[in-house]
Amino acid sequence: MARSHWMTAAAVQMLLLAGGLAATPVLAQQAPAAASAQASASDRLGLKDLAMMERVGDPRVSPDGRRVIYAVTTTDWAGNKTQTGLWMVDADGAAPARRLPISDGGVSGARWAPDGQAIYFMSARGGSNQVWRADRDGMAAAQVTTLPVSLSGFRFTPDGKALVLGVSVYTDCETLDCTKDRMAERAKSTQQVYDRMPLRVTCP
Repeated sequence: MARSHWMTAAAVQMLLLAGGLAATPVLAQQAPAAASAQASASDRLGLKDLAMMERVGDPRVSPDGRRVIYAVTTTDWAGNKTQTGLWMVDADGAAPARRLPISDGGVSGARWAPDGQAIYFMSARGGSNQVWRADRDGMAAAQVTTLPVSLSGFRFTPDGKALVLGVSVYTDCETLDCTKDRMAERAKSTQQVYDRMPLRVTCP
């Protein structure tokens, strides 16, 4: 009987020791985990962090394959607006990327001319969204189109000698000036009424 009590007491003591030894690493693991959770919460990306990230897109390789132009969009948080600039980099990466001077005033939809000697892009720097043409180094630009309404896009004809322009118009207007006047009237109102479902068509 005495031996049985001794074995029982020894087993209990071993369990207690084992429990104590096991508890120490668990507590040691919990403390850093809590500190790590607090640190990760403070380092977490917020809405402003995401909004202020530069966004790169629309890369276009020059016809000779030596250069790439691409758009970089930045956010003016205080001004509640974004602005897109045009950058160029050598395709072989030999030189650092550079922001083109024509970016001042905003740039979108930049495309190389078929011969690679010019860059065409859209910008509203003249008051409405129109097509502009710059030299291949993006140093200076001149306005190409002067339509009474803003353009939604453009592309080159297959022979590269002309541009196809995209314009949003009222289907019952026979001239672009008519669409311009209708848009001006619409802009004066703070309310809009829909009497039919809107329809959008995408062309290849």
